[in-house]
Amino acid sequence: MTSDKKTAIALGYTNGGHTIASYKDGKLEALPVKYADDDPLKPVPAEDTESTHPHIVRRQHGAKFRLHIQAQGPEAILLKVDGEPRHIQMNKAGTLAWVVTEKSSEVVPLSIAEDGQLSLNGDKKALTEAGKVKGFGGEILLTKDEKYIVASNRQAEGNQNDFLTTFALNKDGKLGAAQYTDTKGQKVRGMAFNDDSSLLVLGNGANDTIAVYSRNSCSGTLTPIIDLFNFKDATKANATVGPSAFLWM
Repeated sequence: MTSDKKTAIALGYTNGGHTIASYKDGKLEALPVKYADDDPLKPVPAEDTESTHPHIVRRQHGAKFRLHIQAQGPEAILLKVDGEPRHIQMNKAGTLAWVVTEKSSEVVPLSIAEDGQLSLNGDKKALTEAGKVKGFGGEILLTKDEKYIVASNRQAEGNQNDFLTTFALNKDGKLGAAQYTDTKGQKVRGMAFNDDSSLLVLGNGANDTIAVYSRNSCSGTLTPIIDLFNFKDATKANATVGPSAFLWM
């Protein structure tokens, strides 16, 4: 949503393209979208879906309004990032960004120029302790004070637990020291901070459990504050529910 809560933007995950809709009185109304012939975000034919894979849209917080579309597809990029970029976070000034990659399970720091062009900002770093977990990158969060990045992985093989990786950020946005938190479950696809980033909630998708952590604002350390909550049992579901998205109220 835009900051005035009047416009919504959604991406076409399978075929590319995007939808823009006005929002009023609880209703969405689609607005016309025109694509230039060379627009990398225009929809693609059904037989060519491998060439596009838009994942997420982020709004720049500053005075200028720009969209940074992160995509897996080779055509829908301003900067090539190996490992299939999945999710992205930006700082409030709109000058720095951090991407978590899906296949290579890394965090990649970026700089954003005044004209919106992206460039690498220091070394990328792997999620989890080297060789401890084989998995895909999942979600990435930026703390409110913009001093830490927290990213999750979701394992691709084996039955070991997944981890959260917390990176301290240097003043210029480069990745610093890392610390690791066992999620006591597998396949963390979604997580969220509360308003001041003092609490973090996540879902272990393969286990149907939800975990809540407190966060030390000085050290960045995450500490579990509740026993794992079994979402499947609580909802009396007959099948796996896989909690994957959260919103603090």
